[in-house]
Amino acid sequence: MDIVSRKEAQENGLKYYFTGKECKRGHLSKRQTTDCSCYECKKVLHRSYYKKRPEYYLSKTKQWAEKNPDYYVNHTREWRKTNPDKLHAQLRKYFLSKKRAVPIWADDKEITEIYKLARIRGLQVDHIVPITSEHVCGLHTQDNLRCISAELNAYKGNRYWPDMSKEVQNE
Repeated sequence: MDIVSRKEAQENGLKYYFTGKECKRGHLSKRQTTDCSCYECKKVLHRSYYKKRPEYYLSKTKQWAEKNPDYYVNHTREWRKTNPDKLHAQLRKYFLSKKRAVPIWADDKEITEIYKLARIRGLQVDHIVPITSEHVCGLHTQDNLRCISAELNAYKGNRYWPDMSKEVQNE
C-alpha cells in the first residue's frame, strides 16, 4: 500500500488511508478516513460483538435476506451451475462498471447471449476496442463484443483494434 496522509485521503475522497505505522494494538493496517480507526482493530471488535450476541446478528442477516430475496435466488450454487452465461455477463458488468465502461444503454440480454454463444462454441468474448489501453478506452456494449479463439484473443491483447492508426501500431 502507498503511504498517504489522512488529509490527502480526505481530499481525494478515499475511505481509507495507510500511514505505514502500527496502531496502539500493534496492527500495521489501513485506517478509516472518518475517525482514524485501525481496520484490523475494527474487525477484532466486530468479531467480539458477534461472539457475545450471535442470535442478534443472525436475526439481522435474516431480516436483510427477507428484504432482498433475489440476491440468494441469483447467487446460489445451483443457479451458478445452470446459468454460467448470465453469471459471467453479470461479473464482467460489475468489474467493468467500476472502470465506468458500461453505459446505461448497453443491452444486458444481448451481451448475455454473446457470452452464451462463446461458451457453446468454445470461444472467448473479446472487446473489439479494448476497455483499457494506452491509446484508447472502449465500452462494454453488445456492439464492442465478438467471439474469437483464445489464441487470437491472447495475441491481440489490448494492443490492436479496427482502424487503428499505423503510428500507434509501430510504437
